[in-house]
Amino acid sequence: MKNIFKSMMALLLVGVLMIGMAACSDNSATGTVGSGSDGYMVLEINPSVEFVLSGNLITEVRALNEDGRVLLVDEQFAGLTVEAASKRVVELAEQMGYLNESNRTVRVTLTVENSKTEEELMAQVQAGAEQGSDLAQVQKNENASDAAIAEELRQQNPDLYADITPAKVRMIRRVMSFDLTMTYERGARYSVSQLAEMLHDYFEAYEDMYDNLEDRYEDVYDRLKDEYELKILALYDEDLAEQYRTVKELEAALEELEDRVDAMGESELSAADLERVLELLGLTGTDAFGTDVRITPAVIERYMDRNFVPDYIEDRVEDIIERYESDFDEDHYILSAEDAKAFEALGRDVTGWSLEMLDDAIDDLEDRVEDRIDRIRPGSAHREEIQALRQEMRDEWQKCKNELRDEIQGIKDDLLKLKQELLANKG
Repeated sequence: MKNIFKSMMALLLVGVLMIGMAACSDNSATGTVGSGSDGYMVLEINPSVEFVLSGNLITEVRALNEDGRVLLVDEQFAGLTVEAASKRVVELAEQMGYLNESNRTVRVTLTVENSKTEEELMAQVQAGAEQGSDLAQVQKNENASDAAIAEELRQQNPDLYADITPAKVRMIRRVMSFDLTMTYERGARYSVSQLAEMLHDYFEAYEDMYDNLEDRYEDVYDRLKDEYELKILALYDEDLAEQYRTVKELEAALEELEDRVDAMGESELSAADLERVLELLGLTGTDAFGTDVRITPAVIERYMDRNFVPDYIEDRVEDIIERYESDFDEDHYILSAEDAKAFEALGRDVTGWSLEMLDDAIDDLEDRVEDRIDRIRPGSAHREEIQALRQEMRDEWQKCKNELRDEIQGIKDDLLKLKQELLANKG
């Protein structure tokens, strides 16, 4: 159901994505460039992977499709040069059968500050790919419209646009899809790393909106499905339906408890742990993590993902984080008497249990209930009632989808209104 739900969400959100995320379809690389980066590089063979660059060094890598995720398993690219990373990607692609006689093209997209740097990096990619495989045929990805815009801008204002490249034009256009006030003139005054950081922030904002909508409506779907399954089951055995309801309530209580435990692990680091982490990372304060930010394990890990940190330092920081989080994960948490009250329906006092023990007990109860459900032999007696209930569920779900469309349309209307106001102000 989850994959079907994701497909439906993607279709329903297409209007918002057209306005706000046009440049980020298929998990665009723009969402991963962190602060301090000089640009990024995408290698596409299918698999497709993106590298965040600092000079000619790799600081971060991200898979852009499923084959890319397979290729990156157990691989370490942070700290490699562009040449070494290109060589390794091509080597792996050939070993895994992606690069072969019928698929030899390695398409390269570079987004960096100026054409000279782009040429130098392109030469390194070429050298690395040739070392990786004799099959590799490197091809630079360059959008003709981006090149035409870059040339037109240089003719309009040679001083302002002297160093603008098709890649930087592409980056500015991506920012424009989010920021209605962005222009080529404004964009030309930003560095590639600044534009990339803008895209990162915009992408995260829209991704959060998408995730929230998806979670909310998936919860509604699950609730409706459970509700109508219970109604259908009650037609055959009301006692069994009540037991099934109990199982669902216990599962919901367990999920809520697990969320609370996870939230405990997201509390701020102690002063002593934070001081040790800062010392290991070579930082004199917390400004590098952002202003007014609670310094949680996730914040530390996000910093290390976006900045080059030697493996041995990262391992030591991870040790501190793991020790800190150990009291708040599913393997270590012990239920209190207060926690146990939500699980009285099991007929046992679960105080002192681990989450794993509790999960197993609920699973056992669910298995027993489902075994009884499997023994039910539906006949024709309730056929019309069941059909009516199923139609009722479809109608309810259609209402939910309509509400989602209305919410998305409201977002689109707000964006359009903002754009109209901005254009009016310019006039």
